Amino acid sequence: MSSIEIHMISNRPNLDEFVNMWNNVKTDGKVVIRVLTTEYPQKKFYLDNGIKVKYIHQKTFPKTASTNHAWARNELLSYAKHKYILFFDDWQKPHRNILIEHLHYLKKGYAICGRKLECDKNGNNCKESRKFKNEKPKKCKYNHFWTCNSSARLDDILKVNGFDNRYNGGSGGEDYDIGMRISRLGTEFIYNPNAIMHHYSHDHLTRTRKGSNNCQHYHDLAAYKYIPRYGHLGDWNLMESKEYELWFEGPIKYYKCRDCGDIGILDSIQVYDYNRNNNIIRVENGLEQVRESLKKI
Repeated sequence: MSSIEIHMISNRPNLDEFVNMWNNVKTDGKVVIRVLTTEYPQKKFYLDNGIKVKYIHQKTFPKTASTNHAWARNELLSYAKHKYILFFDDWQKPHRNILIEHLHYLKKGYAICGRKLECDKNGNNCKESRKFKNEKPKKCKYNHFWTCNSSARLDDILKVNGFDNRYNGGSGGEDYDIGMRISRLGTEFIYNPNAIMHHYSHDHLTRTRKGSNNCQHYHDLAAYKYIPRYGHLGDWNLMESKEYELWFEGPIKYYKCRDCGDIGILDSIQVYDYNRNNNIIRVENGLEQVRESLKKI
């Protein structure tokens, strides 16, 4: 028998509806779905096919005030007990054979990049979202390791200390970063077009930022970035601003909005470049950092 966990982070409406879509998924062993949330109460229940579901309330938070995906994924990993982890997004419908297809290659020692179909809000008119399309399983690079539908051995995840928490407050990329570091362990990656999920179109959640006037606004930080290959052509050394406090922690440049108090990094590609260029495998600011925070509660 194989044991696998599905890790999801969600505060969206209709979460129960999408979790219950796993009712029809085939299983050949112990399966648990762990959902980290701040909006739903904690609860445990079983699906018709025996999959155990646990809604877990997030208890710790990073210093950055927005997009705390890396930190949240690490908090969810702190509960992990099964041999394999499948990272999955909310508002997605899994194919009936998705677990069988992931486990087929996980058992052979690979990390798996699954197939993503983009659908309308009703789950219809689904189209391919990546260049591989419906081909045969093939080796791929870590940059296709996306947390909407990818899996790895928990042992590999622990060896690299999980996700890099410094991604919080940036523009994403924590998933292919952990993929890069797992690949440096010698683990190979397989794209399996038969591990299918259907992604429903939806509005992105917005959050009212709690500050001096409960403002909700876009942070235009272009003037303070300088990453030419990604089109960010600001002045990297510019530190004076009426709108933001700006500072460096090592090579990572942070900002704090003087109006609403949000803290973030200027661009998460800074973290990826640093980890790539310095051949980082195990990050310092990762899963263990979150576990230490949990111990203090």
